[in-house]
Amino acid sequence: MTKDKTQQIVGVRFRNLKLKRGQKIAPTFIQFTVDETGSNPTQLSIRAEATDNAEEFQPQAGNISRRKKTKATVSWSPEPWIKEGESGPGQTTPNLASLIAEVIGRPGWKPGNAIAFIITGNGQRVAQSSATGAPNLTMQKDTEIEQSTSVESAPEKSYSVLLYFAEPDLLKPGERVFDVALQDKIVLRKVDLAKTTGKNQGLVKRFGGVRISDVLKITLQKSPSATQQPILSGVELIAE
Repeated sequence: MTKDKTQQIVGVRFRNLKLKRGQKIAPTFIQFTVDETGSNPTQLSIRAEATDNAEEFQPQAGNISRRKKTKATVSWSPEPWIKEGESGPGQTTPNLASLIAEVIGRPGWKPGNAIAFIITGNGQRVAQSSATGAPNLTMQKDTEIEQSTSVESAPEKSYSVLLYFAEPDLLKPGERVFDVALQDKIVLRKVDLAKTTGKNQGLVKRFGGVRISDVLKITLQKSPSATQQPILSGVELIAE
């Protein structure tokens, strides 16, 4: 979601959607979970990527912004987010059925393909992107379509976990430094995006052989010397 007063571009991808080409779409929404509180006025515009099967996000500059977008667009002015971990009506987008209908109406759409939503705007709303708080795409009457970071129930299976990072602020090296753990195992130490990539430059890390049953636990631990909280831009799971 948007982070500050400057224009932001955020991508949210949902894979393996069981939708038939051209079928009627019931009211559909993305449900977010609050990661950081924010009350600044926020104006957002949501479109879908105009493609038959949205590709995974990549760390290259412009990977999201240069994607072709649907003609249909949905405006959203989310109310203030005042409680961390909240996931309710205030964190739910307006109806996105028009965006989905435009995508699945394409000649090349097939059930099982992926759809990516592209969110632009100004303001500050920071949503969780871990497995337990990841954005969830749902149809009316709580009929879940697909969750981009969903994992299968037991038995435990092996996944590749892709973590996406991007520094949204103009920070100095050392101001935001953190460790990352998957399933309570440290996989990255002293991540410093200001030092390694700079502002608005993507970084993706892939970890294979992560065993998951019901929950993927992602822990971001701030370095004692750092002044800024850890940040994670996106998560994707790929079954091995």
